[in-house]
Amino acid sequence: NEIKNLTKNDILIALDIYNISSDTLNDIKKFLKKGGNFIFNYHFGYFKDNHFVKAKTIENITNLFYISESTPQTKINFFVKKILSPLAMG
Repeated sequence: NEIKNLTKNDILIALDIYNISSDTLNDIKKFLKKGGNFIFNYHFGYFKDNHFVKAKTIENITNLFYISESTPQTKINFFVKKILSPLAMG
């Protein structure tokens, strides 16, 4: 796993990574704790260890909460500023 080799201020990009293992998730969290940067899109980690977990992986990493049940379908599912999600900017 090359995530362990990343250092402070490195950037990890994970686009359309639907399935993630618990070990990889732990490595990402350790990388973030030591000052790493992480860019991912909405389709990140909806399956953990091959089990459907919805947005729990994103919640676990960002401490943001999933609000789709309380917002209209035309809105994004996470309460984040667009500047944090440059891929969503049109």
